[in-house]
Amino acid sequence: HKTPTLILLTITTLGVIFCSISRRMVETEMFEARYKNNDLTALISHLQVGVVVRTKEKLLLTNGTFEALTTVFEDEDTGVDSGDLRSFLKYLETQNAISSLDDVETPRDDDAIIHRGGESYAIRSQTITCLDEDAQLILLQDITETEKAVSELKQLDRFKTNLIRTVSHDYRTPLNVILNGLEMISEYTELPPDLKKFTTLCQQASQFLMYLVNDLLDYYQIKIDAFQVVLKEFNLLDTITTALDLLTLKAQTAGVSLELEYDDSLPKMFMSDPERLHQVLINLVTNAIKYSAEGAVVHLRISRVSKRDALVEIEDHGLGIRDEDLCKLFNEFGRIIDPENLSCNPKGVGLGLWICKQICSEIGSGIEVSSVHGKGSIFSFGLTNSLPEETIDEQFNSIIPLSHHNVPFARDGYYGSITESFLGSVTEGVTPHNQTSGRVLYKWQPSKQHNIDLAEIPEAAEVDILVVDDEAFNQIVLKQLMTSLGVSCDIASSGKEALEIIKEALNNEEAINKPKNPYRLMIVDYDMPWMSGPELIKHIRQLEKELDLPHCIIIGHTAFGKPERTELLNCGADDIMPKPVSSQHLRQFLNTYYH
Repeated sequence: HKTPTLILLTITTLGVIFCSISRRMVETEMFEARYKNNDLTALISHLQVGVVVRTKEKLLLTNGTFEALTTVFEDEDTGVDSGDLRSFLKYLETQNAISSLDDVETPRDDDAIIHRGGESYAIRSQTITCLDEDAQLILLQDITETEKAVSELKQLDRFKTNLIRTVSHDYRTPLNVILNGLEMISEYTELPPDLKKFTTLCQQASQFLMYLVNDLLDYYQIKIDAFQVVLKEFNLLDTITTALDLLTLKAQTAGVSLELEYDDSLPKMFMSDPERLHQVLINLVTNAIKYSAEGAVVHLRISRVSKRDALVEIEDHGLGIRDEDLCKLFNEFGRIIDPENLSCNPKGVGLGLWICKQICSEIGSGIEVSSVHGKGSIFSFGLTNSLPEETIDEQFNSIIPLSHHNVPFARDGYYGSITESFLGSVTEGVTPHNQTSGRVLYKWQPSKQHNIDLAEIPEAAEVDILVVDDEAFNQIVLKQLMTSLGVSCDIASSGKEALEIIKEALNNEEAINKPKNPYRLMIVDYDMPWMSGPELIKHIRQLEKELDLPHCIIIGHTAFGKPERTELLNCGADDIMPKPVSSQHLRQFLNTYYH
């Protein structure tokens, strides 16, 4: 009776094996049919990733990308033959680029660097076992170029890090020496007035350069999560007026007035980071000046919102910001282009407001903006006083409102006149923070001692050179250099102003003794708001053509590279004078084109 049982067991076992083999054969045939007879095959054939489906016996599916990879590695050393695609898979297995059919771990990802013929190739693969571990789906990608790009980006990042470290240390050290030296020189009372004013100009230029270097350092510290503020006790009004001192010349050049509205109930002393506060004020007020039209007023309001907190607001009456652009205003490299004012596009790379956002989140309640496109904007941020509460209480008990003083307030030799006035909402549609009692409006006016006036620089009898530049520092330097060379010039702060000067001179009947063209020589900056240098040159050449005027020599003035210089020349400039300019370089241009 044992024999029939054994026979039955044997038959059953053979049946199970047969059924299993049949099922796998059916699955394999279905797999082949499925991928050979529908649209998925066409899709796979166009993929930029190599696709292979294989069993131990044969390849069920390949695409063109895989076949192209095979030809790359075909030679005698590798044993790869493009006529036998399986030879390429065997080679990849030897290089540990893909897993073998015996490897049951799935899915599996592999990256391998294959060295062949003095070159290196990076291959990325993913292997998925299917059909009861009898078949594999392999995805292959040649990532050699990607790896090279990643390597170059890493190298560039290391270079950027080293550059920022170098700038933050090696640049700041000599800048500190220059600033301290200029401060010592300015204290000498024997200095001639003109030299004293230019010493002040050099101080301001050096301070601006220091802020740019600090921005670079801040960017690096923020990116590595090492940014921090340094708390110090400081006089709040002094810090604010210091910023206004530095920006007065820029505002004068742009024809913009600065007004400070200060709540005289604020404590005199604050505990925060004065350097960071100064940095934010410089950035925000500079932007307000940049986007304000000539004759506009930029308001800086400082108000008390609680015993410990102050609110700082900067209001301009410029272009304003579109609602859809507000969300990206404080993004890293978030430069906003207004399509309706392409001639007033921002300079820089778009890091200033991003850095301000980081600073304001550390010194107070963060930064906010309210804006109406075409009307203006209000940027505001909170400032927290970290002094002990009893110290703050003592200051409140001893406050003498500034509005009760009948003399100008003073700080480090710079003076501003106090004018009491009611200040309501200036920008239509933009509501400033609720006013509190005790505010005083200061119309910021630097003392004559420190005010650099271009009109005070002596001029020659006849003026037939026009300098067009929107930066006050460049205007003053060029005018002083020309004066030292015995030549005089007029100054225009924008392309629009220059065009108005030229048209007015052409219509002036009193200029009949001068050449028909009011200027023999013009030096035109490339990058200016409202009307750029190339645009101005086009207008001038068009005027010369329409009115049959003598040719005016126009020198393009730029610190940019070849594309900008080519654009200036194509628009009608006669030559290019690179920035920065020296007296020797300027003399060469005058000898060539003027004398």
